[in-house]
Amino acid sequence: MKVTIPKGFTEQDDLKLLLRHAVIESNIPEGSGLGSSAALSVSLAQCLTTDQKRVFVLAKKFEDEFHSGSSGLDVFTSVNGGLCSLSSNTKFEKLPEILLMKLKKFRFSIIETNEKRKVSEIKSKLNEKDLEEFLPEASKISKEFEDFLYSEKQEIIKIIKLFDKSQKALIKLKISTTLIDSIIIELKEEFNNDLGIKITGAGGGGCLLLVHNERITEEQILKLLLKRNFNTKLYYNIDI
Repeated sequence: MKVTIPKGFTEQDDLKLLLRHAVIESNIPEGSGLGSSAALSVSLAQCLTTDQKRVFVLAKKFEDEFHSGSSGLDVFTSVNGGLCSLSSNTKFEKLPEILLMKLKKFRFSIIETNEKRKVSEIKSKLNEKDLEEFLPEASKISKEFEDFLYSEKQEIIKIIKLFDKSQKALIKLKISTTLIDSIIIELKEEFNNDLGIKITGAGGGGCLLLVHNERITEEQILKLLLKRNFNTKLYYNIDI
């Protein structure tokens, strides 16, 4: 994403004013769980300051306005790149590069479903009881993924199961969609435990992230999507 704004604007200027005068060039689908708002927030902040810490503070402020509050993890990751983590709602950390390298032996693909979402609308529909049940499960999945990254050997079946477990938790939270559920059912029936799949971001539609090995080809996935008449776009074996 590239953003430019006219000279003369400062950190004190209103976000809506900045957006009215900004020229935005982006190939990131909006409302799809791929961090478009975080990327925009960071790009805007970088127009106003070159100080890395200040960029994060400003970008977090912008994203909070976009989504009526945010964890800040997407912004932190956009600023720093690589694998990043958040703990205790306050501590952000960029993980060692070697952990990201461990994931490069797997293939990751994205399916753009063309469904759009608004984070504020999703948050407004969350049931407090469902959320109370989800948070411990999400924390457990995060811990399992951390253990997976730091283990001596990374087996694909483990990350596949983590993807599937994460998606089931999001379904129980009622922030999946009928279309996404249908796509997941078809893919899992076809490829079973050779492929893991989950919504990108925190749910509500948009894109799906797949993890698989080289035996599952681009042609196989496309054939299935076309056979079921899903109006989707596939980004196969993305670079991470």
